[in-house]
Amino acid sequence: MITPHPTSETSTGESAPDPRWNWHFHTLINLRNRLLKAHAEHGESAADRAELHSVDVADIAEDRIEHHVLLAELHAEADRLSEIEGALTRIRNGTYGVCEVTGEPISEARLRAIPWTRFSIGAAERAELQLLPPSKRPRRRVAGA
Repeated sequence: MITPHPTSETSTGESAPDPRWNWHFHTLINLRNRLLKAHAEHGESAADRAELHSVDVADIAEDRIEHHVLLAELHAEADRLSEIEGALTRIRNGTYGVCEVTGEPISEARLRAIPWTRFSIGAAERAELQLLPPSKRPRRRVAGA
């Protein structure tokens, strides 16, 4: 059983992590802050695009495409913000670095590459394989065949 580690407050009012997750915590905070800023800018741009009215068919089509791209970016940013907030919560409650599927530790290299990850590389690969249609999944070799 994983027990939460004691925390203290940082200068930003955030709970400080277990010292072994210090780099991850600060990286996630910085990512969250940059993403929140970009998200706000994209939200303003999407609202501005929605209000543009043109009479030229090409301009209308271009505006719609740009609006849809901005909406897709907003959706992706919201998803990433959710993952980052989840990782910060796991750091605070002492469950960061543990795979949600296997319960095994997530490698340090994976956490450095994707600090918001919830899954070990093996669990992530298995999940991705399940998303593939059966015809695209790698075939397992049968022993002795």
